[in-house]
Amino acid sequence: MRRSVGHLDGVGGGSCDVQRSGFQSLVTWIALSGLLGCVGASVGADVPPLSIDDIAPEGIRGAMLLCGRDCTPAAIREVISHQDESRPLTILEVGSGEPLLGSDETDSFGPLQHCDQWGTVETVSLPEKRPRTIWIHGAALPTELAVRAKLDRWLDRICDDETWLVVSGDVIPEMCAWVATSGPNAGPVQLSRGLGRLPGVIWRPANSMRNANRAAPLNAPGWLQLTLHPQEMLLVRGRQMIAPAAEQGRTVFRIYAAEQTSLDTIAIDADQPTDFTQLRRIAVSRNSPPFPPAERRTPRVEQGSLVIVGGGRIPDEILDRFVELSGGPASQIVVIPTASDGEHPERHQDVERLRAAGAGQVTTLHTRDRSLANSAEFLAPLTQASGVWFTGGRQWRLVDAYEETPLVAACHAVLERGGAIGGSSAGATIQGDYLVRGHPLGNTVMMAAGYERGFAFLPGTAIDQHFTQRKREADLEAVKRRHPQLVCLGIDEGTALVVQGTSGEVLGAGSVTLYDGEPDADDPQAVLSRSVLQPGERYDFDAQTAHGRGDAPPPDPAQE
Repeated sequence: MRRSVGHLDGVGGGSCDVQRSGFQSLVTWIALSGLLGCVGASVGADVPPLSIDDIAPEGIRGAMLLCGRDCTPAAIREVISHQDESRPLTILEVGSGEPLLGSDETDSFGPLQHCDQWGTVETVSLPEKRPRTIWIHGAALPTELAVRAKLDRWLDRICDDETWLVVSGDVIPEMCAWVATSGPNAGPVQLSRGLGRLPGVIWRPANSMRNANRAAPLNAPGWLQLTLHPQEMLLVRGRQMIAPAAEQGRTVFRIYAAEQTSLDTIAIDADQPTDFTQLRRIAVSRNSPPFPPAERRTPRVEQGSLVIVGGGRIPDEILDRFVELSGGPASQIVVIPTASDGEHPERHQDVERLRAAGAGQVTTLHTRDRSLANSAEFLAPLTQASGVWFTGGRQWRLVDAYEETPLVAACHAVLERGGAIGGSSAGATIQGDYLVRGHPLGNTVMMAAGYERGFAFLPGTAIDQHFTQRKREADLEAVKRRHPQLVCLGIDEGTALVVQGTSGEVLGAGSVTLYDGEPDADDPQAVLSRSVLQPGERYDFDAQTAHGRGDAPPPDPAQE
């Protein structure tokens, strides 16, 4: 069945917005398979399942343009020139196949070099000027491992962060991690290793996908399936992907349902980027149980405290309360500025403001390197921390760096020791269970497949910020209607919800809006019930009731 790109049923336990944009052509196919393995071929051990730790959030090094076999040299050059016409272009033909250029085209395309075989590519002379574009038009690779290893080393040497690698001819499939071909009559899939320049991707020839529902299924958890049709191009630049110069509406994703009995087809608009890292995360997420869980979870902080701030200028009283809950003058606070943009997020203004609020010791902890985030040395400051503060920015940066690393568990341990976790804007949203506005390409997408999991310091919730100032009521209501089991919180700028046990108190200048009731199943358009709390008012998540200023906080059944 064909769907619009806006909603992707069956991924992450419900309909999820991938992005209202994507590749540019229907003939580039990507299948996100919960199981990408081979039927009738014993290759399961050779295609191990992938996890989040196998994904480099930054994508590939430099840029790579894959060109279908029917793309003309003029069309390819037009795409190259549109991106950066100042780069020196070198064209390398490898093998004895059909020449890339006719005799009347050679002079107008720049230097053209030729190798009889892949084993001699290291002898090719390339321009030293950087950045540069290298166009390889090649025959299929031989099976000899030594030749493939030599080519891989050569590509490592010539491709830096600024290099454009253009690939055309029969060598294109080899840029993926694996190449899959089907036997006759949709027979068993055969797999061979590629060079892995496009990691996490298995190439599937176009002729095997003409009737995708009859094509032999693949089975390798966490992998993407790509089919590039002959007239199409696919440009991957870091973590962004587009299909340049394609006809509108001719690109789709094919996504295997969890039970592998049906395929979702997602039509993609033209001339818009798609995030490669997001696609890889979606594929990996298919290995996990449906999320969020179907049953309502009572938001509760068993030990410690949360200070959840809605962004904007943070009043002193909120930072004072956070420092107090973290231990006051004896506090050891770790600031995690990874959501912030820029080269030096560790210099975030929140560090100095926490010191001015009386914090005893303030340390910054930041990396975008997941291998470092998994190290005991990096995590050492958290073992003694009495408070953790997440700055604002974009929450997807926190997810890319820290999801499923020991850092998240170390933060939960701070709460278990009776400490405090706080954060503003993105640092507020990450504290929820379900992550809203997590899309890497824009914060208007509320439910982004692959970026749906927060750090769950306040389980059972979805948290939005800058709430009434940016008129986000309808956005959060859409989340509540999609996932009625969630308690949805909208927090104003300059406002905090301080949560201890099952009680939340509003602090600061604005209000907190809570959607905690069950939507009317018979009337999807019915007005949602909500509570709007002013400063000094409290909410009991267990009883689902609001209490006015000055009322005694409700008892927490877990503490009785």
